[in-house]
Amino acid sequence: MYKLRIENFQSIEKQELLLKGFVAFTGKSNLGKSAVRRAIGVVLFNDWDKSFSREGTNLPTVVQFSKESNDGTPIYDILMKKSDDHNDYTVITSEGKQNFSKVGKTIPEAVTNLGYKVLDMG
Repeated sequence: MYKLRIENFQSIEKQELLLKGFVAFTGKSNLGKSAVRRAIGVVLFNDWDKSFSREGTNLPTVVQFSKESNDGTPIYDILMKKSDDHNDYTVITSEGKQNFSKVGKTIPEAVTNLGYKVLDMG
């Protein structure tokens, strides 16, 4: 089971999604489907664009991606926080907690070590 928490990201003020197995988002235009996909890209691949910040607030953008075992025990937790004065990743695994501040455009190795890699189609 995966949990995705999104705050102040594009049209999403605050949302938490539980994801299990293969997930497809469907629905009418302008409901936030693409924003959810972009939020996943931000937290797993540091694929950030300043337009992702929610307009009309100075609160930080937060995207958290967690994997839990079937009994709800956390396996790992990835937290990305961005604002004018934050550009932080936190990765928590059974091996401990790692904080990465000012990561720029790179993907923290602690995230790629979890098995998430950008698929190169070219």
